[in-house]
Amino acid sequence: SGDIPAWNPHQFAGAPFAADPLSGWTYLPAMILFTILPLSAAAATYVFTHLSLAGLFTYALARTHRINVAGSLLAAVAYAFNSFMYWRNLCCSPYAGVMMWLPLAILGAELAIRSPRWPERGLWWGVGGLALSQILAVWPGQGSYYALIALGGYVAYRTLLSPPGTARGIRARLLGLLVHGGGVLLFGFGLAAAGLLPRLEYQTLSNLADGYANLEGVRAAWGGWTLEDLKRLPVPGLVYPGLITLALALAAPLVARDRHAVPFFAVLVPFTLILAGQGITPLHWVLYHTLPKFEWIHPHGPERIKVILYLGFALLAGATLSRLGERGRSVGTLVVLPALTLLFLISRLGTLFTAGGDAKGSLLNLALAIPAASLLALVVANACVVIYAFSPVGRRVAALLVVLLVFADLFMAGRATVAERATVEPGKQLVKIDLSRYYEPTGAARFLGSRTKDEPARYFGFGPYLQGEKQSFHYNNRFTEKDTTALLASNLGIPMGLQSIQGYNPVQIARYYEYVKALNKKSQGYHNTDVYPEGLDSPLLDLLNVRYIIVPTVAAPDQSLLQELKNAHPTVYSDDRVDVLENRDALPRAWIVHSARQVAPKET
Repeated sequence: SGDIPAWNPHQFAGAPFAADPLSGWTYLPAMILFTILPLSAAAATYVFTHLSLAGLFTYALARTHRINVAGSLLAAVAYAFNSFMYWRNLCCSPYAGVMMWLPLAILGAELAIRSPRWPERGLWWGVGGLALSQILAVWPGQGSYYALIALGGYVAYRTLLSPPGTARGIRARLLGLLVHGGGVLLFGFGLAAAGLLPRLEYQTLSNLADGYANLEGVRAAWGGWTLEDLKRLPVPGLVYPGLITLALALAAPLVARDRHAVPFFAVLVPFTLILAGQGITPLHWVLYHTLPKFEWIHPHGPERIKVILYLGFALLAGATLSRLGERGRSVGTLVVLPALTLLFLISRLGTLFTAGGDAKGSLLNLALAIPAASLLALVVANACVVIYAFSPVGRRVAALLVVLLVFADLFMAGRATVAERATVEPGKQLVKIDLSRYYEPTGAARFLGSRTKDEPARYFGFGPYLQGEKQSFHYNNRFTEKDTTALLASNLGIPMGLQSIQGYNPVQIARYYEYVKALNKKSQGYHNTDVYPEGLDSPLLDLLNVRYIIVPTVAAPDQSLLQELKNAHPTVYSDDRVDVLENRDALPRAWIVHSARQVAPKET
């Protein structure tokens, strides 16, 4: 309608919207696609946009670093289709958003550093700043911090350690760091200000104002990779960069050396893997004492820093392939890939031996530990690389085959990962749904809409489910379960135009968070807000103008609490899935008058 959506009355009894980090406000792909396209088409295009632009930006960055066409195509495919990007794009799109824009941010900085004239520098600062502003819009917390580390590290590398030929002397290098780093940051934060400033203000008023440490039941230090997690890199799964990509990337420091910004990305990969770990290393100590608030934000899910890892893998792999296609390269470098292939075989075999069992059993299960398709792709890629390096006649075909093999390996691994995640335990799986039907108003939603059209009132959904041997009650982050959608609990009040006291969001108004905690007489973490059994009789519900409660139509014999709730409140709507109960003790809505003007008795 052309209005700025500052407030969302449909969640948490009212909450900021433009200031909500998850709202998509100022994130261009979300704002454009969901404005001009129907919902289902917008969601599909949103996912496709992240993959396609990630590949396009990576290709452009690789070509800027003088990686040839074959190497740039390989880097683009390896970056856009690695399993981490592929899975996170479906599961948790802010990861994919950061990964999509990071290559463009570095590209803008690189071309600005190279430009001899100020107008050109300003143009490329703007390009890099636009990319940075989108990173700040899609994930203004950890994701942005990690992207800033990668971008800042790259600018420092290109101005201090590998400056353009015009920069001579330490003074010129330091000036280049300040000018180019400041230029990108100025454009980035300036373009992001409309989204960033309200979010910073909201954060000070939210349940996360003091970080995670002060939240009951929440661990401030959580997650992190172990050595066992590192062993998952060469195996298709959630963090798989591709076996061919990994082999080529490991070869880059030996093959490409100081070309194509290889020194920077060769440091970025181990730097990221170290920081993704659980323990505190000397690197952690240095960064905790030099980077503001890094010690405050990084320990909560440190493995999330992998958003900057896969660009390093992709560009290193592209640099290796590019170098192997050049004249004058050492013939000995061709030994690298077969040697790495053998290394992967030995390491996987060693893992099986150390896991227990005799040699015969380990050899018998080796094919299960190393997927045949990935291993075959690596072996064939070795042959193609040799042809690519030695045969001018078959060079183009061999290069195309290497790129296709990387794509086939990653695509099959990604699809297998998605299929695997669709069969794991309930509540954590990936479920394919028709979004048009998912957001289609239910009978209960239409009823509540008609009842609250003239007189506003709020509702919540309440329904028990069995979790193991312990009976618990509905949590609204179980988005795709049939009962969840029927109860309109998983943020469904927003698209239905209904006002709910529930919601799912890691950032909530602190006073409301404490209010619901008092209502339930217990905490429930920091993502969900639901009504627990202990809160059903609380007068604080009445104060929230909760007039309606949605419950399942049929209650199991052992769910006496649900039956008592139905006995206490009259049913005003019923269908084959849910009953809508009316809480006639709900207090009317209170309104705050923000300004007043005294007028004469007869003045209109």
